[in-house]
Amino acid sequence: MQNQHTLILENDRCRAELSDGRLTGLFDRTDGTNLADARGKTGTACFTLSTDDIRTMPHAMATPYEDRTAHFSVVEAEGDNKIRCTDEENRVTVTYTLESDGITLDAESLNPNMSEFGLNLDLNFLGKKGNDYRKQLLPSSPYTSADGRYTYVILTRPNGKFVTAVAETPCDGWKFIYSPFACGHFIFNLQFLASFDRVYHGSDRKALRVRLQFADSLEEAFAKIQQTLGVPLCRNILSGGFDGYAMVQTIGKADSLRVEAPDGSVQTLPLTARIPLSKFGFYTVTPICNGKPGLNTTVWSGGSSRMALFDLSCDGIRKPYHGDRNLCEGGCFLWAMLFNEEMRGTRRYDHVIKEELKGILGKDGIRIPRRTIVPVPENGFAAYHICESSRVQEQFFGVSILLEAYRVYKDEELLETAISALNELVENYMRNGMVFNGHDYTTVCCPMISLVDMTLFLKSRHDARAETFERAARQMADFLLERGMNFPTEGEISELTDPEYEDGAISCTALALLYYCMHMEHVPAYEKFAKEVLDLHRAWMIYTPDARMQGSSFRWWETIWEGDGEGPAICAGHAWTIWTAEAMFDYGILTHNDRVLLESWNSWITNFSKTQPDGSMYSCYEADFIRGGGYPWVKSTLLQLEGEDMSTRYEIAHDYPHHIDSSLSRYAWARAAETWLQTAALLWIDGQIVPIHAHLENGVWTTDKDVRQIYIGDLPEPVKLRDPSLKRI
Repeated sequence: MQNQHTLILENDRCRAELSDGRLTGLFDRTDGTNLADARGKTGTACFTLSTDDIRTMPHAMATPYEDRTAHFSVVEAEGDNKIRCTDEENRVTVTYTLESDGITLDAESLNPNMSEFGLNLDLNFLGKKGNDYRKQLLPSSPYTSADGRYTYVILTRPNGKFVTAVAETPCDGWKFIYSPFACGHFIFNLQFLASFDRVYHGSDRKALRVRLQFADSLEEAFAKIQQTLGVPLCRNILSGGFDGYAMVQTIGKADSLRVEAPDGSVQTLPLTARIPLSKFGFYTVTPICNGKPGLNTTVWSGGSSRMALFDLSCDGIRKPYHGDRNLCEGGCFLWAMLFNEEMRGTRRYDHVIKEELKGILGKDGIRIPRRTIVPVPENGFAAYHICESSRVQEQFFGVSILLEAYRVYKDEELLETAISALNELVENYMRNGMVFNGHDYTTVCCPMISLVDMTLFLKSRHDARAETFERAARQMADFLLERGMNFPTEGEISELTDPEYEDGAISCTALALLYYCMHMEHVPAYEKFAKEVLDLHRAWMIYTPDARMQGSSFRWWETIWEGDGEGPAICAGHAWTIWTAEAMFDYGILTHNDRVLLESWNSWITNFSKTQPDGSMYSCYEADFIRGGGYPWVKSTLLQLEGEDMSTRYEIAHDYPHHIDSSLSRYAWARAAETWLQTAALLWIDGQIVPIHAHLENGVWTTDKDVRQIYIGDLPEPVKLRDPSLKRI
């Protein structure tokens, strides 16, 4: 004991410091980092009273309500490894027990008037003030089993280590508390909720046990989760695909796999079996041990044909395409339709495409803010700048869309407008490789793609203007290499937070360098640095065993503008996951790395699986049970909410939103058109072949129709291909 209010528990691996019953210090002795927030309230109970109406009580932004916090009046040690804390007024007790590799928190209430009841874990999350970001935590991988019995969160760290938070007792769910500023870009608190508030139809549980453990690898993290819960769990090896099967790994002792198909039919398979995918939709795969179910995973089938689903996803596009009409997020549907027409050799979407191109080109005097590329100087912008917008990513996307439109329609006006718009960006917004627009925008939505694609296209026509864009692309790559492990973004610094480290700036750095290496010139220094960036980015990935989540980037603020406008909330399978997925595709091909290619495919599955049977898609899977509630002034601008009641939805989410998305969700299809839609692969993973877009028939591998190239991994024996003329990559 250091003073009247501070107690310490410690052993060879863990040190815990408690001040007034709050866990203000939690140290993994292997790196000495405080994983708790010293100014926070980790370990305290959170609750509401049955007399509270959380819908009418004042609350901060980025949360639909604020709960209460237990304050301990009695804090006492019980032996060398246990501290018991009591809030006598609210009849709440929290007991801390030191474990060999972490700490267990037991919370209990004897107060019959409580509605919500849970534990606060406001740990040292990424961006909190005064910390080394590489040692902080991201609660990237929350999991709740399909039957609701099991809940855990894997917390990643940029230094490659992990922490697991496992509920050993049933929970209604979990809740993130997002920052009330910076549009919720920071996570301040993680709550395990034994019971939701009555407004959310809580279970009225008043006891909860959560165990925090340190892990040095992801594999160790999953092993500790399995050991803590004492039942087997499944992870995805291959999250699914088209007209084939999925593959899972079982951790812990199990007898069989219970597989529930999308139509509700059930079959039992041996542990070594591949999961046949004969029906469109999600399959629930649960390991069984002595008749007792373990922790399930979810895999996905996209039906019999990837191209058929691409067609369907384009058929399902409808107005309003996006929450606004900007040419970046709001132009992706057009890009996908154009790729579809080029690949299919049809003109089935001409009526939509040509109407949209009129708006982009400003025909008949049309001026659509953030969409029309204006061919004359206007409103302080140079000629060929996008109308009334300083978001340069909208113009870069416009260049890519117009270039693809030229490939389809061969209309020189489309090409010349694209060239002029890209040239305007190079002249006015690029200096020595950096895209600058008040901030460093070099890795905002990966403008390298537009520069490289235009360079290659103009070179194919022997057009001297290619030199300008080739030079700009090389300068951009050099700039990113020199910028190093610095990833500026449009962030906000406050008294509580440091500069933001955000998924997109990191993933687009890797993608930009690898895209250059893949398509322009292989520069070993670029590839080496891109690998370092991808390794860092693993902390911004979701590892939850679920095809909707596993392999997704970890983002949470787009749900403020997309879907129901009820964010922040985790954006699992968001389109911007494809930045990482494409970077891994390029890296896997460049370095002949089967495992990275498999990760790329699983990341793409998080996006493909958003496609519904009618072709509609969602912006993302919102994993949060209780979303942030949205911002009224944002909701009032969203086209998808026009004419609706925009009040906060006090409902359990943990699903796709109510509103579909018809634009940004198609980014995955647009980028797949030049990667996975035309590529088959035979990967060698853990002693077995994992095929993508290929099927074994009588000892011969047959690739799906329209496949143009094949990757063959480090297989132990040669394989026979039905079409030996396929391009090898």
